[in-house]
Amino acid sequence: MSATALGPLYPIADADTLASKPRDLPEPWHDARWISSARAGISIALQDCGIDNGEVIWVPSYFTPAMVAPIEHVRCKVRFYPVTETLEIDMAALKRQFSLDIRGIIAPHFFGFPQQAMGELRKFCTERSIFILEDCAHALLGKLDGRRFGEIGDYAITSLTKLFPVFEGGLLASHHGRIDATTYAPGMKAEMAAWPEVIERSARWGRKPPSAPLLAKIGASRGEELRTHRPTVGELAHEAETYASQEFTDAFMTRGLTKATKELVLRTDLNAMANRRRDNFEYFLDSARAWTHARPIHGTLPDGVVPYMFPLELKMPAQQIAAMRAKGVPFAQWNYTHPAFHTALCPVAARYATSLVHLPVHQDLTDEESERISHTLYDILR
Repeated sequence: MSATALGPLYPIADADTLASKPRDLPEPWHDARWISSARAGISIALQDCGIDNGEVIWVPSYFTPAMVAPIEHVRCKVRFYPVTETLEIDMAALKRQFSLDIRGIIAPHFFGFPQQAMGELRKFCTERSIFILEDCAHALLGKLDGRRFGEIGDYAITSLTKLFPVFEGGLLASHHGRIDATTYAPGMKAEMAAWPEVIERSARWGRKPPSAPLLAKIGASRGEELRTHRPTVGELAHEAETYASQEFTDAFMTRGLTKATKELVLRTDLNAMANRRRDNFEYFLDSARAWTHARPIHGTLPDGVVPYMFPLELKMPAQQIAAMRAKGVPFAQWNYTHPAFHTALCPVAARYATSLVHLPVHQDLTDEESERISHTLYDILR
C-alpha cells in the first residue's frame, strides 16, 4: 500500500515563489509555438517537414510512450538506437545501424544533462539528410558548447508540465521559419477548470495558491470541493502514468493552452528555478554517498546544467521500489515496452527500465521535504 507522499513529484504553484510580473522566455523559446504538450510538438514537427507514411524515426532505447505515440500518430515507424550508461547517444552504434530508410531522429537531453555528441550528431545527420528533433522536454534551460539547448536541432520541443506548476503545455521551436500548424482556443470550460486544478494541487501540499479567493469559489463551481489531503505515492504514480498513456488524437494535438498556464509559466523566476533545482540535486548527490545499494547515474553536476530529476539506479529494484512506495518516497519510473525494442539492442536501457527511478529536485521542493526523502532513502538503501 502506498503511503502519503513525502514531497511533490512535480512543481507546485506557490504565490510566494512566483515573480510579480511576466517575464520573457529565453531563446529559442521566446518566439516558439505554444502547444498542448511536448508530444504534440513531435507530430507537428514531423508533419511540418513532410515526414509521414511509413518513414522511420530513430528514438532512444530508454523511452516513454510520449516519444512513440506522436510518431505513430502520423503513420511513421519507430526504430530504437542504443544509449550509454549516462543516457547519451551511442554514436558508434548509431553509425553502424544507419540505413537509408531513416528520415529523422529524436535526441533528448535526458534529465537536463546535455547530449555531448550533438555537434557530431548534427554533422552526421546533415550529411545524410536526417531531420533532428532536439528533445528538450527536460531541458528548457542550460547550454552546450556555448549554445542554448534547442538551438542545434531542426526543431526543438520542451515540456511545460515537467518544469512549471501547470497541468498542460509544451513549446515547439523551428529553425526553418514559420511552423505551418493550426491550434484552437481551449474554450471557456477548460479556462474555468485550469485555475481550480492549480489551486487544488497547491492546497494539498500546504502551499499558498497564486490566486484570489474568488478563484477558489470558481473551483467549487465544478460540482465538487477542492481536495486538501496530501497525495499518496500511488496517486502520484497514477498521475504520471495517466499523462504518459493519454490518448493521442488530432484534437489533442491542435488544442491551445489556457491563460492560467501561460501566466504561471511566464511568472516563474527562471534564475530562481535553475538555482533551486541545482541545490536540490546537489543535496541528493551528497546524500547518495550513504546509499550503498543504489547508484546515481550522474556523479557530478556540471556548470550550466539545470536538472529535471535525480536519476538513481537501484541495486535490488523490486524490493527497494516496494519499500519506497510503502514509506512515501515520491519517484517516477519508465518501465515501458514496445514490439520494436528487444533487450539485445540496448542492455543498458533494458536494465534501466526496471532499475532506474527518478527523484524530484524541482524548484518547489522544500528543504524539509528533501530531508524527509533523503533520510527515508537512507533507511531503505543503506
